[in-house]
Amino acid sequence: MRQPAFGTYAPSFWVKFLLSLSQNTVLGRGKARRAIAGMLKEAHAGPLDAHLWGQPARIHVGANNNELKALLNPDSFNRAELDVMRTHLPRDGGVFAYICAEAGLTRIDVLKVDVEGYEDQALLPLFETGPETLWPHVAIMEHCHSGRWARDVVVEIKARGYRELRRDRQNVCLQREVP
Repeated sequence: MRQPAFGTYAPSFWVKFLLSLSQNTVLGRGKARRAIAGMLKEAHAGPLDAHLWGQPARIHVGANNNELKALLNPDSFNRAELDVMRTHLPRDGGVFAYICAEAGLTRIDVLKVDVEGYEDQALLPLFETGPETLWPHVAIMEHCHSGRWARDVVVEIKARGYRELRRDRQNVCLQREVP
């Protein structure tokens, strides 16, 4: 099904004003960002066409919190994780993907997983049954929902030759130490 052209869901003057309050200002964090997000959701139901990191993006304001957070404060949204991705993805044909053998991929440079507490179900099968050639050079995933895991994904991945590059309240970045 063909999507409407970019610009079809252009922001109104009010939405542009709300975005200007949050983007690249102190209002783009914490309680202020949440308040602006609430006003934005009230002012604009459905998709919103905007530019994010210099690229056209269709943001689903009411349906995807991560998209909304990125739109409201793009300079700080997942900055550390994006820096890890930029560092570890080769500029000439790097692979950033997952569900991979079926797609014909032979390697993964960076894997970013955000499955809200199902990391054990999404990742461990890759390491247990997938070929080692598809084990990512770098894996970035949420650990803030680890209480839902049947097995500790971070411990299991580290046991397969990965080390922690960084960790914050929500995410952990792991790098493979063996080829």
